[in-house]
Amino acid sequence: MQKISRYLSLGIIAMMPVWTTHAASTITSASALGREATPVIQSLPTPTARAWATARINMYKNALKSAQRSYSSDGRTYQREVGTEAMEYIRALQNGDYTYTISDEERRATEATIVSYQKELVRAIREYITQVQENDTRESGNIHMTFNSNELGFDLEFDPFSVINSQDMRKTEVEMGIKYRIYGKWFDGKSASMYARGKILRVDNHLYITLHDYSVISTIDWVKMIDDVKAFLEKIKWKTYHQKLDKEMVESMQDWQKWIESMEKVLKKLETASLLTPVARQGSDYILMFRKSTILDLARLTKTSGIADVQLKNLLIPTDLRMNGTTVILNWRTPGLQVSGKLSRDTSGTALLEIDGQERATYDPWKWKLSRTPGYWAFAMSSEEYTVDAKATATSAEATVKEGNKTIATARIDETWLNAWSYNMQASWDIFSYDWENDTRKPEDTMTLRIWWALKREFGNFTLTPPTLYEEMSRLQEQLESMSE
Repeated sequence: MQKISRYLSLGIIAMMPVWTTHAASTITSASALGREATPVIQSLPTPTARAWATARINMYKNALKSAQRSYSSDGRTYQREVGTEAMEYIRALQNGDYTYTISDEERRATEATIVSYQKELVRAIREYITQVQENDTRESGNIHMTFNSNELGFDLEFDPFSVINSQDMRKTEVEMGIKYRIYGKWFDGKSASMYARGKILRVDNHLYITLHDYSVISTIDWVKMIDDVKAFLEKIKWKTYHQKLDKEMVESMQDWQKWIESMEKVLKKLETASLLTPVARQGSDYILMFRKSTILDLARLTKTSGIADVQLKNLLIPTDLRMNGTTVILNWRTPGLQVSGKLSRDTSGTALLEIDGQERATYDPWKWKLSRTPGYWAFAMSSEEYTVDAKATATSAEATVKEGNKTIATARIDETWLNAWSYNMQASWDIFSYDWENDTRKPEDTMTLRIWWALKREFGNFTLTPPTLYEEMSRLQEQLESMSE
């Protein structure tokens, strides 16, 4: 019996390492995940490996905590999914699937691929910035909006509409006509309308305001107010009023130019230095983190205060961001949200993008998808009640919003000539009242909103000259005060 007992004891001792090192297939609490992960993380060979694994486990912990607080059925599902994925990650660490020594050649190749994607982004940004840096800009056209319901309607129109900005942002001119009309049952079938056209010019810290024309028409019983408005507008018509602006306000208006100069330095850096670098490898996949030297250089170029150094924990990316060849893959789980994505190239070398996301551990979750192909961008979003679909090419874009099978909003953008776009958006929705006694809804009102505009953007040299005849703004303020008495 003593021999048998001794053999049984030896067998149990021999089996103990198997029991104690085998991780469960799933786990549903952050504390339990921490107990499973801690000894595995502590056994990793380098401080960087341990910090990276800790960051990933903390991501799973936060997602688990959020899912535990959810009372939706998907909350429990998300809890199991996160727990299973976390345990698979722990097993991969435990089995030595990840290696943390990256050769210089591997690092250079990975970073070169990242830079190739950065260059495409830089090129798109620089095309616009270069035009703004070297030219004055003018945006002109017209804007219209209408709203209608059973009780109320109004029309709003900006025509003409023109905004000019000098290249150095020292001069800005806004010229427009504004027309407004209000009508409906609220006003017993009567209406009121007003039209005004004028110009605002800023030259450095000097502001000039001129009213060119006006019109006020009303059948609503606002006679005294309408007469006062007409009298005031008649006094200031074709007069220019001057106001000196605070120095701080002017400097804030010119921050755009400083931002462009700073951005150009950043763009040059991104053309040569990768934002990302490998922290580990799993098979042929390289796991990515932020590259310290690039982050420090960008902080210096943008004069980000308080960054003399960057700690390792701030460079690590807790999400599963990895590269295989020229393909970058993202898998991210966070409280209430799950995102996956892929950035790749087709056979011609054109960059392709696909990102899927959805709310988790909640009722009526939204799902969305963004994709880029060689010919277009597409975006789709949906919940149990609504769906959104949008598509954009080099010359047009369109979108629809549906409530069930009913289209409640549409939008379209068309390129009509160089740097010129026309826009058309329309939306309608129903207002319901609820009959609790019969447990039914009935429509009380239908509202419709439509917005459309056509704008042309031009780059060139536009002369903005301040007026020589004007009155001080204090005179206009006196007229306003006398009108209110």
